[in-house]
Amino acid sequence: MALLVAVWLIAMCYAFWWFLVRDIRSFYPPGQEQFVRFENVQLGNYLNSYLHSNHLLTDSATDKAVLIHFWDPGCLCSRFNIQHVQRLIEEFGPEGVRFIVILNDRIPDPEESVQQAPTLFPGAALIRASQLALPSQVPASPATAILDQQGRLAYFGPYTLGALCLPSGDGLVETVLKSLLAGRTPLPGSIAGSGCFCAWPNKD
Repeated sequence: MALLVAVWLIAMCYAFWWFLVRDIRSFYPPGQEQFVRFENVQLGNYLNSYLHSNHLLTDSATDKAVLIHFWDPGCLCSRFNIQHVQRLIEEFGPEGVRFIVILNDRIPDPEESVQQAPTLFPGAALIRASQLALPSQVPASPATAILDQQGRLAYFGPYTLGALCLPSGDGLVETVLKSLLAGRTPLPGSIAGSGCFCAWPNKD
C-alpha cells in the first residue's frame, strides 16, 4: 500500500511539473529587456504596414483597435490561453476591435490548425507566420500586439503572467483595449515577468 501511495505521489508531482512548471519562463530572454521598446515599436510598424499592404486593414474608422494574436497550437501554454482570446473577441469584437491571428505553421500538421482557427477565433483573420518576415524577434508565446486606430503600437507582450494564461477580466490587455476604445492611446508598453510561455519559432 505504501508503495502504491509513493508511486501515486511521484506521478502527481511529475504531472504537475509537466503541465504547470515545465513551461514557466521569462517572456523576454534575460538581459534583453533594455531593447524591448525599440524592437516592439519596429515590430508594430512592420505589422501595420504588412496588414495594410495585404488588405487586411483599411483606413476606415470601423476598426478602432487591432489585436494581433501570436498562436502556437503546439504550445500547451497557448491551449490555456485560447479561452482568454475567445473572451476578448466576444467582449471587444462588437466594440470595433479587429482580431488577427498569426499562426505558427512550423508544426507537424498546420492545415489542421488552419481549419480549426475559424471555430477557435470566430471572425479573426488568419496569417501564417511563414508569410511574415518580421524585423525583430517575437520572444515567446502566447503573445499579443495591439495597434491603435492609426496603426501605432499600443502594447506588445504576454496576455498575463503566472502559471496559466487564463481570463482575468480586468488585466493589462483589457485595460489597453478599453483605453483605445475611449480614444486614448497609451505610450507603447509591455510587461516583463515569468509565466507559461513557449519559444516562438523566429527562424525556419
